[in-house]
Amino acid sequence: MSILHIITINYTTNPSTIDKLRPDHRVFLDEGYRQNLFIASGPNTEQTGGYIIARGELQSIKALMQKDPFALNHAAEYHYASFHAAKYASDFEQFIQ
Repeated sequence: MSILHIITINYTTNPSTIDKLRPDHRVFLDEGYRQNLFIASGPNTEQTGGYIIARGELQSIKALMQKDPFALNHAAEYHYASFHAAKYASDFEQFIQ
């Protein structure tokens, strides 16, 4: 069984600051995808933060997240939840291996 991580990002500043940081945040996300750590990411529907689904060593993921422009500018808080992917859709298998 592989371990997956759900990273919850909660904004801690005003929307205009988030809007200014968002382009750099999305460039930052590209690095997580290049490293094969990130599976999916996006803002929540309330626009108060977002989520990242990740795989790999949690400490490596946390170290990378410290480089997020939201983190560098104290614009968000991060919460991590990890779980064993015991069951998953067959189309998702490539992300579990």
